[in-house]
Amino acid sequence: MQISVIIPVYNCEKYIEQAVASVLSQPLKNINIVIIDDGSTDSSPKVCDDLALNHERVTVIHTENGGVSKARNIGIDYVLSKTDIDYIAFLDADALYAKDFFNEEISALLEEKHELLCFTNVRCTNDLRFCSAPIKIKEGAFIGGASSVRIHDDAHFAAALFSSDLLRRTGIRFFEDIKYAEDKIFIMQCLYTAETIVQKERVMYLYRSNPFSAMSKSYFGIEYFLPMIKAYIKSDELMLRFRSKERGELFWGRTLGALYTVEMAQSQVGHDLSFKKVEAVLKENRDVVQNLELFSDRISETAKALLNLYKTQRGIFLFKSAVICFKAKIRKTLKKFKVVRVLLIKKKYKFDNRYL
Repeated sequence: MQISVIIPVYNCEKYIEQAVASVLSQPLKNINIVIIDDGSTDSSPKVCDDLALNHERVTVIHTENGGVSKARNIGIDYVLSKTDIDYIAFLDADALYAKDFFNEEISALLEEKHELLCFTNVRCTNDLRFCSAPIKIKEGAFIGGASSVRIHDDAHFAAALFSSDLLRRTGIRFFEDIKYAEDKIFIMQCLYTAETIVQKERVMYLYRSNPFSAMSKSYFGIEYFLPMIKAYIKSDELMLRFRSKERGELFWGRTLGALYTVEMAQSQVGHDLSFKKVEAVLKENRDVVQNLELFSDRISETAKALLNLYKTQRGIFLFKSAVICFKAKIRKTLKKFKVVRVLLIKKKYKFDNRYL
């Protein structure tokens, strides 16, 4: 079985060598790497070229900057043009594969020729000194369809192996016009269309997560949610051609679209929630939500249920907010002591580097 790992790179000179090394050091050697340099402006292009020059299993494609989704799609199309590739995997340039993941057990699983193999992941600190406990997933064999779309929900989308046959047969690609949730939509579509799926609670993917970085902050408002809402709705529409009695109707996109729409409206009205106020915000932004049919039938019930959840947990939220503010003041007072930062990291991440 031949595997291609697609690595999109944009200004990741600091990490790309580690990512590539985590692939090349795997016990299985029938794995090649396709690096898509997405118009990097730092030294990443040279680093990638040097890797390709020194390792025959590494190929580099340089493109103009178009975003991570476009880069991944370029990688998919390139790999599918190679008829000897059986599986495609994805690896971010600042992430790693777990040590010795691709071993004889995984090789035997690949020989069973399932269309989708799903595994789990762990979160690490930026310097890889601490790793959290693995994300829990449900083990077993599944058939693709609406009932299987959320079985890998808590794990990272890249903790999976996608058969070339699946991507060639369905034409599934990443949505290039959104910045968020494109990976979630991609694997949801694969889970819906795959003939056979196997999940194993085995760590495949390690990704860096810095709780002090700007990327860890939450974003709210129409500008943030609208592209995701439209993408989820579009996903449902694209999957209609694969609908069958066995797969059932895929409505998760509309459901998630409804949830995000309510959250979008909630972010505008604050925590003084009422359905009338939410409706008012939606009407003010009629051009945003028109034709999405989010608030009809069962989708309406889902949205209202979420709204009620916001209402009932309002007091809890305010209490937690007060606690967070209090802790922030303490941290601000003690920030001159470096040990504070270390203790916070240790509390968030359980020390476990057996996957490195």
